[in-house]
Amino acid sequence: MRLEASSTLSWCQGQRSERSQVDPVTGIGIVRALRAYRSTGAAHLAPSRGPVIRTELPMGRRQETAMLHSVQKINIIEQFRQHDGDTGSPEVQIALLSERINQLTEHFKTHKKDHHSRRGLLKLVSQRRRQLDYLKRSNVERYREIINKLNLRK
Repeated sequence: MRLEASSTLSWCQGQRSERSQVDPVTGIGIVRALRAYRSTGAAHLAPSRGPVIRTELPMGRRQETAMLHSVQKINIIEQFRQHDGDTGSPEVQIALLSERINQLTEHFKTHKKDHHSRRGLLKLVSQRRRQLDYLKRSNVERYREIINKLNLRK
């Protein structure tokens, strides 16, 4: 009996030392991180480090949300803007939506059963469709130009 109690005690002490370890990716204790992952999914684990939140999942997999980095966003805006300070023209909005749609499409190649994000993708596609329809009604030349730049029609 005595031997079992001491081995159990050493096992518990070993667990305590693991609990005090901090995950280098998320900055939280390992046990707390696993509890949070099991209860909410991985998106809420890491402190905010910019627009893309990366978290470590079990088995070493990484998950990224479908948001654009601010650097990517600035590059897209500079490429498609109509004048200095332009951030909201239809061309810029269509380009940003297209980039997010492409990222989500890549996400679905590995996560086929992610139906919640698929709904978001469908919303983005319909929003881009409405922007394209508006641009086609208002200025056909700009519409054709953005279609060619983004390679939307094949």
